[in-house]
Amino acid sequence: MNKKKKLVSKFCLGNCFFSKKGISPVVAMALLLVVSVVSVVTFQSWFSNYESEIFSDVVVKTVSNVDGKIKVDKLIGDSLYILNNGGEEVEVNELTIGGKKCVISENLKLGMNKVNVKDCMEVLNTSTPEVILVTDDVILESQFFVDKISSGNNEPICSEDWIEATGVISDICVYNVNLPRFSWKNDGSNCDSPQCEVVGIGPVLVRDNLIDFSVYAARNKCKELGGYLPNLTQLSEIYIQRNNFSMINVTGTFWSANDRGTDLAFVYGFDVNAPGFFGQTTLNQVLCVKSNS
Repeated sequence: MNKKKKLVSKFCLGNCFFSKKGISPVVAMALLLVVSVVSVVTFQSWFSNYESEIFSDVVVKTVSNVDGKIKVDKLIGDSLYILNNGGEEVEVNELTIGGKKCVISENLKLGMNKVNVKDCMEVLNTSTPEVILVTDDVILESQFFVDKISSGNNEPICSEDWIEATGVISDICVYNVNLPRFSWKNDGSNCDSPQCEVVGIGPVLVRDNLIDFSVYAARNKCKELGGYLPNLTQLSEIYIQRNNFSMINVTGTFWSANDRGTDLAFVYGFDVNAPGFFGQTTLNQVLCVKSNS
């Protein structure tokens, strides 16, 4: 008799969870969970179908490009670079730069698109304009530091002693001739408007060659050449391509357009591939750049 009881308890099947009093509490709870999950899944499926029917004719525009298919990449000179990572060409409904509407006649092809925006850049009154791109699916808002020279004396073309810096900073010309050393500013004081404007975390020398830079020796030399003093980002990118500039001594410390405040300014050390700073009256090397668009 004892052997039979042990055998049943060892090899019991479904009936082991039931007793004369009803269903085990563990089983009851499991059944309730199963029923709940099935109900939620069924409701979600129904609601999705219902929502798609209701909004089938509605185009939803967002304030940012969530899926990343379209990206306003950079604004250089008179060219706006727009990356299309979607699966098809995209029609642009509207494009404005600094509040000025631009004419864009072609769809955005797959890959990087270089869009000529000269028509809406000529009346620009700020060097940090907001760019707004509107398509059927997205509204993109971006802000850029404009790599543009306002003076009519600055021909935006790489020629003679100027050589193009390709790749990351395409459409930039670098003056491919060694220059003497210059101070950043003759009297070592704060850089204020109109020579400087605050961009990002601090003041930067403007690129408008209509401005008087007579006390900013390095910047003034670049103005004489029809260019401007590169910022730290541009200098770091020029460093990567330094072997392309055969006529430049690409070693040492170069002044940037970035002011550090009081009597200091930022430099980029090509020997160490890193930024630093010096007193503004210190004599350092100079590279000049300009737009090529």
